[in-house]
Amino acid sequence: MHFIQKYLVYITIFVVLFSYLEAKRNKHYIKKFKEGNPKTISLLIGLLLFHNILYFGIYFSLPLLIYNFREINSNYLIAYIGLLGSILLSWSSNDGKCWFTVEQNKLLGIDTEYGFSDFIAILSNTHPKITKSSEKTLNLRDKLYWYYIYSAIGITFYLLYLKFNTL
Repeated sequence: MHFIQKYLVYITIFVVLFSYLEAKRNKHYIKKFKEGNPKTISLLIGLLLFHNILYFGIYFSLPLLIYNFREINSNYLIAYIGLLGSILLSWSSNDGKCWFTVEQNKLLGIDTEYGFSDFIAILSNTHPKITKSSEKTLNLRDKLYWYYIYSAIGITFYLLYLKFNTL
């Protein structure tokens, strides 16, 4: 199976599974679904699916790119760097918060200091908080996300270097 086919299979499984679990287990989603407003429900489901696609793209692409390094085109690596760079710009221009998470929280009627429910939060049915803008240092969860993205950018540039020097 070609890289893109494998990638689409993995992302589909991840997004469907974790979006379903989040919608069924998270008390904030359950409350909004019970209210029955079709517009709010549609927006929440759309944001949830899109956000999980982004999450997968950011945090699970690098292992797949490394594992399939020999068969992938360098354009995938360049696109991945573009995605990571745009995420950093988005967070930096929005007080360290993801715009999609903030909008999702507004729709859910919860504090915008709640972070995105990653797969760990979904499986543990917890609701992580992000570092408040008034705090000087990031919490551990936020640090891990920022460090991962910086590391992923560096590793991906190294992979590009290898691609261009082995032609």
